[in-house]
Amino acid sequence: MYLFPSSSDECFLEFTDFVLEGTALAIETAITVQECKCLCLKGEAKYGEACQSFEYYYDSNTCLVNKQNRFSTPEHFNFVPSSQPRSYFEHKCATR
Repeated sequence: MYLFPSSSDECFLEFTDFVLEGTALAIETAITVQECKCLCLKGEAKYGEACQSFEYYYDSNTCLVNKQNRFSTPEHFNFVPSSQPRSYFEHKCATR
């Protein structure tokens, strides 16, 4: 199990080892978790749709920007323990 300091803040709530399957709007590589947060905040302008959440893979610095969240597609929100550190981030400041 990997222990990273929480990256939760006023607009994003982190869930370690959770994924939201099948809702990716975009995949961004070679970026930090902070850069991924910025992309999510600018989602509508960059991707044409609002970002509701994202998944971040710490070992590969990969960000999956999602057009859905755990409330809009609860059947796709799953806890998947892994040896590779990853987290789901809920965009709390987005409208639901």
